[in-house]
Amino acid sequence: MSEGAPKVTAEVEMRPRPTEALFELARQPIFPLCVLKFEKREKIENPVVTVGVSEEVYRRIRKIYGTDQIILHCTLPDMVMGLYTPTMQRAQDLLEEDRLVLRAKDWVKKAQPYLEKELGI
Repeated sequence: MSEGAPKVTAEVEMRPRPTEALFELARQPIFPLCVLKFEKREKIENPVVTVGVSEEVYRRIRKIYGTDQIILHCTLPDMVMGLYTPTMQRAQDLLEEDRLVLRAKDWVKKAQPYLEKELGI
């Protein structure tokens, strides 16, 4: 390559072949756990939803998250929802225990007017 020649770089996106994608899915399958149905209400009465699971699923959730209550959150303005990660959940639990933040269900109630304001409701 001569000194005056321009340097050329390229990015190549590598997509897995269909069989590789299926093997990856088989190694770490995704299963539905529950369906969360939202209802219109004037005011939030109880933001805690209870989902019945088998004893083994319950034990596994407690082992991973350290609790049986996991926070569902959303980003604004697009309302993309997700569960707290185990690390986020454990941090929330520790902060609640030390009374540095509200309990999750109280936080949901308190946040509702701000959520509505941000959404322009």
